[in-house]
Amino acid sequence: MRKKVIKITLMLILILALVTVCVCWRKIFDASINSPNLISCKSHVDIDLDMICDNCGVILDFSDYSEHKIVETISNGGSSIKIEGNMFENTIVKASEIERESAITLTKKYVKDISDEDIICAYDISMISSDIKFQPENYGEVVKVNISDLDIPIKSNMALLHIFDDENYEILPLDKFSNNEIEFRATKFSTYILISLGSYDITFSGDGDFKILDINGVEITNGKTITGGTNFSFSIVPSEDYELREVTLTDVSGAKIEEAGDGFGKTCVISNIVSNVTVNIETLALPEITLNPASVKIKEGTSTSFSTTSADAAKFEWQYREDSSSEWKSVLGVLGYTSKNGNTSILNTGSVAEEKSGYQIRCLAYASTDSDKPRISDTALLVTMQNVITVDVKLSGLPNAPIIMPSRESGVWGKTDVTFTMAVGGVMEDEQILQYRINGGEWIDYSGEVTVSNNGITMVYGRAINATRPEFISEEAVIEVRNDKTLPTVELISQGNSKVYFKVQDTDSGIAFWGVTSSMNEPKQVLTEVLESGDKLDYWYPIENTTSEVLRTFEGLSLGSYYIWAKDLAGNVSTPVDIVVYKDIMAPFGSIKVVGNDVDGVTYVNNTEVTLKLTAKDNETSTENIKMKLYNKEEFENIVSLDDIVWENFADEVTWTLPNNNGLRRIYMLLKDEAGNVSLSLK
Repeated sequence: MRKKVIKITLMLILILALVTVCVCWRKIFDASINSPNLISCKSHVDIDLDMICDNCGVILDFSDYSEHKIVETISNGGSSIKIEGNMFENTIVKASEIERESAITLTKKYVKDISDEDIICAYDISMISSDIKFQPENYGEVVKVNISDLDIPIKSNMALLHIFDDENYEILPLDKFSNNEIEFRATKFSTYILISLGSYDITFSGDGDFKILDINGVEITNGKTITGGTNFSFSIVPSEDYELREVTLTDVSGAKIEEAGDGFGKTCVISNIVSNVTVNIETLALPEITLNPASVKIKEGTSTSFSTTSADAAKFEWQYREDSSSEWKSVLGVLGYTSKNGNTSILNTGSVAEEKSGYQIRCLAYASTDSDKPRISDTALLVTMQNVITVDVKLSGLPNAPIIMPSRESGVWGKTDVTFTMAVGGVMEDEQILQYRINGGEWIDYSGEVTVSNNGITMVYGRAINATRPEFISEEAVIEVRNDKTLPTVELISQGNSKVYFKVQDTDSGIAFWGVTSSMNEPKQVLTEVLESGDKLDYWYPIENTTSEVLRTFEGLSLGSYYIWAKDLAGNVSTPVDIVVYKDIMAPFGSIKVVGNDVDGVTYVNNTEVTLKLTAKDNETSTENIKMKLYNKEEFENIVSLDDIVWENFADEVTWTLPNNNGLRRIYMLLKDEAGNVSLSLK
């Protein structure tokens, strides 16, 4: 009896254990079915995708990879999906066709303006193993979809909308397409929707001078048509006077742009094209160099300097090139050091040896500290001379004229002080006394760098005197220093509706540019054409012959605040004069008087030909500039639009023909001022 009880107890324990195992396994299996992105092996399910079984800690092994080719037929629509490549053992690829209404809703979430007819078919592509669905990343298999049985009106301009998640998607150009089959490479198993996209316009917008070239080097203009779903490639090449900064898109419905290049040009690719595209191109005008370095001859073992001036440069870089070499190199560590004084960059050579004879020197000026494209100065030459005595010159005792080296080119206007140094002009170096004088002043012995700060035009003269025989004096060298430190001025003369008349003045270097802006920032770009009047905002207008006083007009201003600027030849910019443009909104008014027999306030005439006495006034437009139009009642009632009226110059007396019958007659007069306001005066 005791043994029987023990057997029954053991059987109950075994049954209870089996029930427990079944319940636990059922929970695990249910969890695996309801959890996305699961990975399974023969005995384990890894819910967290960490390649370790959550139940027993066993490391999962994917050694069961093998080659498979599986074709899954889709009954709805008669299409098929073909997947080929590495997949798990006992795994099938499932391509479930999405119902049309759901496909339309899903597509319009990402491609908002697409029509229902252009949404062709949609599939949710996944992998099933033991009834567990998972979607591995970067699977990279070829997917072929046969669409010969699909009812598609036009099989062209097709692309795939590949949806990653709620926020991310891409438009895939098809690798291969015919009337019966499309083919693409699936980088993720998710949702793919076959859509038909139209053609769209691409517009390029931006300041500056640049060209847009297609992949074949042919220039593109605005309005070029591009096919949706493709990747559109083009290159941007700025002119020599501009640096390319940034390329962006606006109003693109999810389109993306990738770019490569620098200030000399960029190659861009636009993808996800599902609407018209506007490409915004930002350029930066290269700085103007107002002083180029000058060639210098110096004695071996001495030093000299070169200068470059640019008011708009944010960064300078000096380079040298050896005689007969084509490679430009940095001067740093090789040929002295550089320094910056205001808008002028200076290269100080330090002691120069004979082997540097024939070096070419140049300076690169950049508009921004991170610019890639420079404005390059003229080249200068550094020539060293050996200590050689020429017998003829030595015996004559007459020294050569000295060399005067200014920090700004002789005769060029500038707005900063000019310094100059002097060097002997030939042999007898150790036996000369160098002197200079300013304008007609006294001669002064030269001992080092001299600063000229006078405003206006200053003449600097130099000479050399034989130290042992002072009766021998060289010819004079001369340079012209032009300093202008005063700002030009702007004087507003008159202002009317949408038009301003003003005067710009400068007493020293003279007016070189004028402009009108819509903000407090001075113009940055220069028009190439010299114009007496203008209608382009935010541009410098050049003046052909620089003068001290210029009268100019600017037209076409709309309601708002504007600023008038002037710039002189030295680069000084005036304090802007601000103006406020108003609009004339009051219509003109007037009267009509018929010449005839007036009785009790009524005018009687006995002829259809009458004389009219007219008046017209306006708050802004003078009477001689007012336009008018007269109508009899029947003509006036047939007016459809004011745009159809042929206006005439106002006259205070006209002859008018009334309708050819008796009775009361009404005459209408329309008046229009220069602002376009129209009023009605009637008799």
